[in-house]
Amino acid sequence: MPNRKVHNLLAKILLGKDYDEVNKLKDLPSIFLGPSHRTLFHDPLADVLIGYLYDDPKALLAAVLHDVVDKAFSNMSDEEKAAFLISLGLIGEKYGYKRKRGRPRKV
Repeated sequence: MPNRKVHNLLAKILLGKDYDEVNKLKDLPSIFLGPSHRTLFHDPLADVLIGYLYDDPKALLAAVLHDVVDKAFSNMSDEEKAAFLISLGLIGEKYGYKRKRGRPRKV
């Protein structure tokens, strides 16, 4: 699962702003649900509500992007994750990942 730094950088690249608050809100249930946190706030209705909450159409897009990236990471092999992160320059402790045996691992 990508961390918030990865979500923020992708939002900044694609939307011009990191939307840290949106990404933090999307993953807020992880505090008490852990890895199964995607059962809350990771659906189209939540995305629309976030767009209204922030009164910013791009906040809605950031919320949708967050869901898409989470879903993509869930379906990727470790090698595909590594290739994706390397292509964006996201391998490194600065982004919460480093290579171990050629694969990205959370630090």
